[in-house]
Amino acid sequence: MEIPLDRTFEGGTYQVAKRCTVITSIRTDDSEIVGRVYNGDPRVGMSDVVGVINSVLEPMLVGQDPLLRQKLWTDMSHKLVSFKEHDIAMQALAGVDCALWDVIGKLAGMSVAELLGACRRKVPLIAIGGYYEAGKSNKMLGEEMQELQRLGVTGCKLKIGQLSPQEDAERFRAAREGAGPEFVLAADANRAWTVEQAVEFAHAVEDLNMAWFEEPCHWFDDVNSMRRVREKITQPVCAGQSEISSQGVRHLIENRAIDILNFDVSESGGVSQWRMANTLAELHGLAVGHHEESQIATHLLCSTRRPTYVECFAPDRDPVFWRLPKSGPRLVDGFLELPDGSGFGLELDEDIIEEYRV
Repeated sequence: MEIPLDRTFEGGTYQVAKRCTVITSIRTDDSEIVGRVYNGDPRVGMSDVVGVINSVLEPMLVGQDPLLRQKLWTDMSHKLVSFKEHDIAMQALAGVDCALWDVIGKLAGMSVAELLGACRRKVPLIAIGGYYEAGKSNKMLGEEMQELQRLGVTGCKLKIGQLSPQEDAERFRAAREGAGPEFVLAADANRAWTVEQAVEFAHAVEDLNMAWFEEPCHWFDDVNSMRRVREKITQPVCAGQSEISSQGVRHLIENRAIDILNFDVSESGGVSQWRMANTLAELHGLAVGHHEESQIATHLLCSTRRPTYVECFAPDRDPVFWRLPKSGPRLVDGFLELPDGSGFGLELDEDIIEEYRV
């Protein structure tokens, strides 16, 4: 499905004018047990993801036992090895794998968090915001932080990287002044800067209690660059969302490039692969977040030892999160609570699906 947004949102290296997601359903012999999830925001390649699910993965599942989840995941991942578009393949695998976890949870009468070994039933929620807009002053950025506080979230991951380090430091300072000292405030450069620029920014905001610095450096040498940034700044470095395998996460960790892992289930093969990445992070003492995908991430972060925050967007940036699940998010005192029900606990609004189906 694809929902046009009322305006374009600009980060450090990208623009967003629509909200997309792929809904995957798996029906079982028991007509009452249907695995159903939505994953990702594939603004490019969405039809390709759906094509892989329908033409490659679906035939492999017909007649199989959903409880043999790991075997099914291994078989599907081996089938996709030869695909040149690895990102498309892993997004398709993610949708199917998450739907299988939903099936297993419903068969067991347990939430996915409980299947994974729950440590808690709620996680604090932050919003991704601070997008660039023509005519948006630093004062308006501070006011945006106050709007997010009224929304009920505990913090904001602020977009940076489109301007110079000093200019973005001024924006970050305005956000902190608007939000006050207790509001969680992180910075996300979306791989926009060199090592030198990233270090300059981090030093300029050192007094502003930045929770973490996410994807500070250019993609083509990000592991080495982030390690160098870590060695020169005091704030934690966060990355992982651009990796599509647990092996990529291992590479980040072995090279001491990160303090916080934000691996994305919907980009990287689903919950089954997230478990491996999470184990690596836990063994090395890293904190674990998740890139967006609150409907999935709440379950995952309720099961990991050192969670950070579940992420969302304001309603005008992400109508899917706020409108697609019938019950809506359970946001209480800044925490996103696990939904009722087994599996992922998602009951989707069919009217919205039909309106925006593509």
